[in-house]
Amino acid sequence: MWKAFALPEEREESVALLSYQHQGEFDYLVYIEPGYLFGLPAEALPSGGEEEAFRARKKYKNVVVDVAELLQTKPEEAIVPVGPLDELVKAADSLLKPVLHQVEADRHTYCVIDGLTRYEYISEL
Repeated sequence: MWKAFALPEEREESVALLSYQHQGEFDYLVYIEPGYLFGLPAEALPSGGEEEAFRARKKYKNVVVDVAELLQTKPEEAIVPVGPLDELVKAADSLLKPVLHQVEADRHTYCVIDGLTRYEYISEL
C-alpha cells in the first residue's frame, strides 16, 4: 500500500492507490483508483453535468469566467441558443468576449453577451 497525503489544510490518510494481480513471472495487471490520478477521492469526482463543468473549467480556463449571477435579459435582447460548449467558445473567440458561467442547483448556464445578443448554452444536471 502506498501512502497519499492530502492538502496541508486536510488530514493525512493512508489509501490504496493501486492493486495488482501476479500472473506469472513478470506479468502484472495494475488497477489504479481513478480519483487518485487527480488527487481526489472517488466520491469527490464530478458526475454528470458537474463533470462537463469540471472539464470545461480545465480546458477553457482562459475563456470561461465564473459569475455569481448573470445579468437579466433585456426585452430587446436576442437570445441565441448554441449547441455544444465548444461552439460557444468558438463564438466567444471570434467576438473577443469571455464566456460567463453561472452555476444553479439544476443546471449550468454558459453565455457570451455581445451588445443586444446573448449566445447561450445550458447544461442540465
